[in-house]
Amino acid sequence: MEVQRERSLLPAARAAHDVGSAKTRLAYLDGLRGVAIGMVLVFHAYARWAHLMPFGATFAVPPLAQGWVGVELFFIISGFVIFLTLERSRSLGDFALRRWRRLMPAMLVATALIVVTAPLLPERPQGAVRLADVLVGLTFLDPKWWLSLHMEVAPIEGAFWSLFVEVQFYAVAGLAYFIAGRRGALAALIGLYGAVVLLQAGAIPQGPFLYRAAFALTDRLGALYYPWFIAGALLYVFAETRERHWLWLGVAALAAAVVTSEPAGPWLAGKLAFAAVALLFLAALLWPRLQRSLSGRGVQFLGFVSYPLYLVHENAVVALTVKLGHAAPVIPGWALPLLPMLAVVAVAWWIARYGEPAVRRALTWRPQRHGAGMAGAVLH
Repeated sequence: MEVQRERSLLPAARAAHDVGSAKTRLAYLDGLRGVAIGMVLVFHAYARWAHLMPFGATFAVPPLAQGWVGVELFFIISGFVIFLTLERSRSLGDFALRRWRRLMPAMLVATALIVVTAPLLPERPQGAVRLADVLVGLTFLDPKWWLSLHMEVAPIEGAFWSLFVEVQFYAVAGLAYFIAGRRGALAALIGLYGAVVLLQAGAIPQGPFLYRAAFALTDRLGALYYPWFIAGALLYVFAETRERHWLWLGVAALAAAVVTSEPAGPWLAGKLAFAAVALLFLAALLWPRLQRSLSGRGVQFLGFVSYPLYLVHENAVVALTVKLGHAAPVIPGWALPLLPMLAVVAVAWWIARYGEPAVRRALTWRPQRHGAGMAGAVLH
């Protein structure tokens, strides 16, 4: 474990050494994860699948209809945390292994639960689960990459799309970091997003090889979403160094993300939602009072279960809400999703508390060598 630097991550993070350790997690970042998953959960429960719900489009209005922007908040957090992880990784392989150990255990448990329960939930918006589709989540590869292998597969949960973007970002950031360092990684990410902007502006003529190559590269690497990650990474450098120019670069990246990103839904409401999450992250970074609020038990609990909850919630909440609406039509519409949401939160807690650690131990269990005569669990 590395010796902590004199200029650390903020007063609230003086003890941060290794992001993989439970002691070192920045509490307000977990609180922000709690906020993000709460937004996404409510959006899917009340607005995303309005045409399937017993209450129709009653709740598909701002701000519930803009809960999808919680994903962009996750992206900012990832940009911050991944650069923290990169600086504590010994090599590209070490970084990839850390990410795999973080993502795979919960995905394995969640996938098994989804496959087993899907036949009991024919109301799932995604429909029945095909075993071939399980590969998409377990490999964290976008279906576009599978299509290159002439395999038409789809994720078993629609929410998985953002995990593909995350992993593509990890690959680019990690490879560039261990080739060219922190500045090189930032330059690579900015360069790829710059290509997206040029393509959108029509600055690269359509048809020639350059256009096709630029489009294919940026599309396969999820570069459309990079400004959110870049903003998080720049703000991490500010938090580490306390040098003001990194703060202003991070603010500029957030502004670019808000301006250039295309909202899902009404334009103005979407832009305001983008701006809201950008300001929320910035305020959490700079305002100790907000950091303390984000360290509260409720948002910390949601932050703790945020990853498995993200994996399992969407189809289950919608299907259970539809079932409940048919079984108990006297329940008010606003109350119908509450019990299904509590149910998936409970499942996510079980995964985070028991399932994920057990699988992680199994995946990292290795016998001691040199005649030790015992087996040990090794988790870096």
